[in-house]
Amino acid sequence: MLAALPNLVTCVFAAYIYGGPDVNLHQYQPLSNPDPECGFVAWVDEDHFHLERNGYHVSVPLPIRQGWYRFQYYWGQDFAYFSNPHSSTWYEVPVRAGPKGFY
Repeated sequence: MLAALPNLVTCVFAAYIYGGPDVNLHQYQPLSNPDPECGFVAWVDEDHFHLERNGYHVSVPLPIRQGWYRFQYYWGQDFAYFSNPHSSTWYEVPVRAGPKGFY
């Protein structure tokens, strides 16, 4: 887990993510500009949201129900968080993480 490393900048990536069965609609919109020190690179594909930073890659499964979701990921954690924009409940989603090209 990266969070245990000393001198680690706390980096949070927050966005709205559009998930669901239609892969042509998958997209994301950052909620704010992350700290420039964080240097995130983000993208979506058929079924995952991806973040990279400093040669480290995180893959998060997209929601299976179609619609916009709030998304938060605290760099170095084992879970990301999703919430329906009309709900105050957040759900933990396990992430796959490792050095870029590791998996």
